[in-house]
Amino acid sequence: MRRWTRQEVAARILAGETLVVYNNQLLRIPPTWLNAHPGGSLAILHFVGRDASDEMDAYHSQDTMRKVKMFVVGTVDMSSDGWEPFQPPIMSGWARKPASDGSFTWHHEATSISPTNLSSEVLLIHNANKAASEQHQTYGPSLADLISPPSNLSFPTQAKHSAAYKRLHKRVIEAGYGPEIARYILLAVSSVYAYSSNWFITSAICLGLLWHQLVFTVHDLGHMGVTHNWTIDRLVAIILADFIGGLSVGWWVDIPELSVSCPVFFLESQRTSLDPDIEHLPFLAISTAFFNSLWSTYYKRTMTFNRFTALLVSLQHKIFYVLLGFGRFNLYANAYGFLVRKAFDHRKARGGRWSWWLEVIGVVFFWCWFGAVLKGCGSWTTALTYLLVSHLVTSPLHVQARIPLRNRSVAFFYVHR
Repeated sequence: MRRWTRQEVAARILAGETLVVYNNQLLRIPPTWLNAHPGGSLAILHFVGRDASDEMDAYHSQDTMRKVKMFVVGTVDMSSDGWEPFQPPIMSGWARKPASDGSFTWHHEATSISPTNLSSEVLLIHNANKAASEQHQTYGPSLADLISPPSNLSFPTQAKHSAAYKRLHKRVIEAGYGPEIARYILLAVSSVYAYSSNWFITSAICLGLLWHQLVFTVHDLGHMGVTHNWTIDRLVAIILADFIGGLSVGWWVDIPELSVSCPVFFLESQRTSLDPDIEHLPFLAISTAFFNSLWSTYYKRTMTFNRFTALLVSLQHKIFYVLLGFGRFNLYANAYGFLVRKAFDHRKARGGRWSWWLEVIGVVFFWCWFGAVLKGCGSWTTALTYLLVSHLVTSPLHVQARIPLRNRSVAFFYVHR
């Protein structure tokens, strides 16, 4: 089997190949699979030139991992601390797009950043990058674009985090879904009993906790992580997410809308230009890096830090919990907007149209039973209190806390937004 040097890997990446390191092996991902990847193309493109061993093992079934062998083109030279990662071209705004003759060419998607928003030091870097991008616009990225930025995390520290995550992942797999099911039943029964006893606040809290906890199983189902059968997992996910929770599981797992959000959320945690779930401008800035106006590889736009954004960010410590409290209402808006768009989307999707219809029926069913619950509260003030309390309880769903690593990112605690 051929052994690839770092220089050879870099040259092939600059030539347009999608190369990923997995357990000391080099994988070449063909464009056909890149576009068909259930987790979206960005989940792969963000690992070009990097070691994706932990991520691939954690988020794929054993059957899927056995198919990886077809992509192996050789091994790579590893240092004593592991594979020193390259910076994927997409992180500097480079993407491969089809030309008129059917071939793929490099295109620079990153837009220019206003110099008035940058410090002198950042401006020098920006101007250098801009000059380089203009020089290579026709030919593609340069070797300098593949150089990873410096990090305070050493490879030994990363190895410790990786080993701890693997132990945690093994414990979760061994536990199964028994404790989860018991927890769901307990919360549902408690909510019904409290409601029948006119303990409306207690009932609302238990119902909110049920919605909160269901997200974890719905997440696994949405990514075929339970039975590994798309039809069965999607059917159960719709029952839990749409019929019981009033949301749309298809909103964040179907291609092309949000299929990349969840994988990139896990795989690129806390990377400010890559992780879509920490890019909240103009309302919130989770890092000072956002003060320099960043290019988002997910949203395909520059997140400009202007005076209006600076004003909102200066108040974020006061409005943070307010935003969390009303986060579920934002999920409704996004989910229902997705279903409306899908109604006019005639492209053939996996599962046909039955999943869309079932989701619509599920959402209607949810508002029928939840509307009856609110009506049964007796007064509009009690109903409003029940509505707000049940939704405020779910606010921790919008909190994400993760460990950023240079070569990989390990999620030690997460709640999907």
